[in-house]
Amino acid sequence: MSARDQLENYPGELAMLRGVLGVVRTIAQHGDLTELRRIIAEHYADERAAYEQAGRRTVRDV
Repeated sequence: MSARDQLENYPGELAMLRGVLGVVRTIAQHGDLTELRRIIAEHYADERAAYEQAGRRTVRDV
């Protein structure tokens, strides 16, 4: 088991978070709050699906 596997709650979690952070940075510089809310809601849905696929509780259950 790699160090990454020990840190991630589901496969690809760190990559997903890095991607979301990049989008948040761009929105913070050039976007608006509505777009930020949409991205966060989309990430939450993606994360819930990833937890379920990995057979784990969702982030809200942890």
